[in-house]
Parts: sequence; structure tokens; C-alpha cells
Amino acid sequence: MYGICNLSIIPGRAEPSDKSEMFTQVLFGEHFSILEDNDNWCLIRLAHDNYKCWVDKKQMVMVTESFIYDLYDYPVLADEIIYPAVKTSDSSEVNIILGSALPMFDKGKFLIDGEEYSYSGSVVDCNSPITESIVDFAYRYLNTPYLWGGRSPFGIDCSGFTQMAFRLCGIALPRDSSEQAEQGSAVEWVEEAKEGDLAFFSKEAAGIISHVGIVLVDIDGDDGKFKVMHASGKVRIDNLDQKGIYNLEKKAYSHYLIRLTRISL
Repeated sequence: MYGICNLSIIPGRAEPSDKSEMFTQVLFGEHFSILEDNDNWCLIRLAHDNYKCWVDKKQMVMVTESFIYDLYDYPVLADEIIYPAVKTSDSSEVNIILGSALPMFDKGKFLIDGEEYSYSGSVVDCNSPITESIVDFAYRYLNTPYLWGGRSPFGIDCSGFTQMAFRLCGIALPRDSSEQAEQGSAVEWVEEAKEGDLAFFSKEAAGIISHVGIVLVDIDGDDGKFKVMHASGKVRIDNLDQKGIYNLEKKAYSHYLIRLTRISL
């Protein structure tokens, strides 16, 4: 069995309960396989990152296997912070947020299991992955408040932020920072880093990876300086060196650098 999100965003929970922890979000148009069905909740596996979570059945729609097979490997994604899509059958609207999938998008129209929607906002064709735009998309989330499990411009966590910046470029990353750290090739020193590389951190020196950000180089004319954009309180920019993240507001290190990696196509 398969399903798809036809609301703006729905929470993915650890257990089948509204009181359970939210540790990810499912954006509009993202599809998934259904692993368990207990009448009110479904345990799902998201197609784009294989992440498992529980979703309320009232917040999703079942779709056919043939519909799933017709989807592109990398869908067209919405490139607007928020923009409405209009359902053809009854003219009702649903708000589409940045990074939402638009299944089988063509000339301003897309389909969800036979139901047609119109959408006139800008889009990104992720069928042609490109690393050069990672930082540009990262800036779309700047100052977004931190939200554990979040993946949207209205609340996002550290690995959700990096996942979405790369996803908008057609590059799939796992959901969690520890798994993202296993992707790509290692970069030994900060001085060897390039803009768009991933930096992984721990709250303690030599601890386990629990945080991730995107490397920035030479912004605001600060020649030779490295910075990192990351979700900590909000999506923010701080200094980066071989020791870790130096918080410019607190004048202290907030995270210790564990690993640098480069994602190549």
C-alpha cells in the first residue's frame, strides 16, 4: 500500500499518537509506502529518504501502485516560501511551502492520484542535480526558527535544514546528521573546505555527531574566513574553525567540529 501527503505539512511521529514526539515532517506531495495500518494511524517509509514514522490517516490520502510508478525519481519542487495550489474539481486551495513535491508537474498543473491541481508559483526541476545552488537554497531558510523534527521554512532542525537545501538541488541526503556524515568524501581541514561542504559537530569535544551545518566561504568580503550556516535556535551564520562553531553572539564555542564532508555528483 502507498500514500501521499495532500496537506501543506503533516507531522511524522515516533508512535501512533498525537501526543507522541514529532521527529520529522512530511511535506505536500511527498509519497511513501505503508508498512502498518492500525485503523487510525499508519507506519510509513518515506520514499525520498527511507525514514520511518507514524502519520495520522486523516492527514494523508491512499494512492495506487501505478501512480507511484509514474512519479519521477526526483520530482519538481516548489520554490516559494508559501504559495497556494488550487484543486480543479472544487476550487479549494492548499498552501504549498518551499520544498514541497509537485507530482508529474507540467505547464502549471500537477496530479495527486487523478486529482488535478493548478500552481503558478516558481518551481525547481530536481531531475538534474546541481551542487552550485546549495548555498543559495540554504539562504532561503535563514532565520527560520529551530523546531525538532522540522523540515519547513516555519520551523526546521539542523539535519532537516541540510537535507532540504540539498533536496532542492536534486541531491538526496538521509534524515539524521549521523547518517548524513556517512555520505560523500572526507575533507581533512577547514582550510580545505569549499562552500556547500557539510560540517558535523558534537556538543562535547570528541563526542558523537549530533549537529550539522553548511560551510560558507568569504561572505561579506571577509576574505579567507570560514563560516557555517546551521539551525541552532534559528537558522543562523557563525564563525567556523578547526575547533568548531564560534557563536558570535555568546562569544564562545557552541559545538565542536568532528567531520567535514563534500558531496560530489
